[in-house]
Amino acid sequence: MKTDPVGAPRPSVAEQRDWDLRLAAARGEITPVSPIGWVRIALRALALI
Repeated sequence: MKTDPVGAPRPSVAEQRDWDLRLAAARGEITPVSPIGWVRIALRALALI
C-alpha cells in the first residue's frame, strides 16, 4: 500500500469517488451515476427478487 509523505494510506480511486459522492449527497446535491452504475443497481435489485 502506498502512503503519502505524512504516512497515512491514500484512499483508492474508488474510495475517493465514493467519499466525494457521499459528501455531495449529504450537501443535497444531485450526484451523477454512470450508465454502468445503473446496470449494477438494476442487477442488485433483480438479485433481491
